[in-house]
Amino acid sequence: SYDLAINISGGNGVYTVSALSGASGAALTVANNGGGNYSITGIASGDFATITITDGLGCVATLSSSPQNCACPVV
Repeated sequence: SYDLAINISGGNGVYTVSALSGASGAALTVANNGGGNYSITGIASGDFATITITDGLGCVATLSSSPQNCACPVV
């Protein structure tokens, strides 16, 4: 699996962020790291994430990540 880091700015600075697995539609874990920085964790190798951001005024932005192939050896 892999993780994504995103930074959000603009709009009304009270954000709600959600992320779904592209393959299954299952919810992914989103952590608010402060300062508009968020981490999305547990995305399966070869899958993408659909990320939805809503600001305090109800404006919505949706984006998708590019699938990552994480076929790295386990050490």
